[in-house]
Amino acid sequence: MNFKFNKTFPFLVPFGVLQTSKVFFSITLFIIFICIDKYINGIEIINTLLCFFGIFSLLSLTAHIFGLQHNLSDKTDVFCYIPLALLDFFIGVLAAFIYSIGFILFFISLPELYEYSTKLFFKYFFGGINCLLLMITYGFYSFKLYLKSPNQKTIGIKSIIVEA
Repeated sequence: MNFKFNKTFPFLVPFGVLQTSKVFFSITLFIIFICIDKYINGIEIINTLLCFFGIFSLLSLTAHIFGLQHNLSDKTDVFCYIPLALLDFFIGVLAAFIYSIGFILFFISLPELYEYSTKLFFKYFFGGINCLLLMITYGFYSFKLYLKSPNQKTIGIKSIIVEA
């Protein structure tokens, strides 16, 4: 197997920074969910999907750092690679949609929470802002992958090797 360690990937613009911010904001929203003691309006489904999207983002960032999107075979006639860009694109579109629903659910709950508890109000407020940031990050990352694809077709995304 052929690994190419790229320790600068998390700091490369735009893809590295977007991947790193997806992981950072996922961890931040997860911490906010740990602090929330009362769930309103079905927010717990966002928490469940957050675990999936956060773990996938962390695995994807790790795979990009170790260069798993390149040809992993040592032989010249064998081509073996993981289509990370295609997975990132489809999961990014799904995550942007889910986090937009989460953003709406968080902010629909705010007027009710203002009367109930100020501390819970601020937790939901920051959770909504974090969902908005995650929605923008996942959506923009998928959009950048789409723009980078050959002839800007979705099927061409599988051949992209994300460098920076």
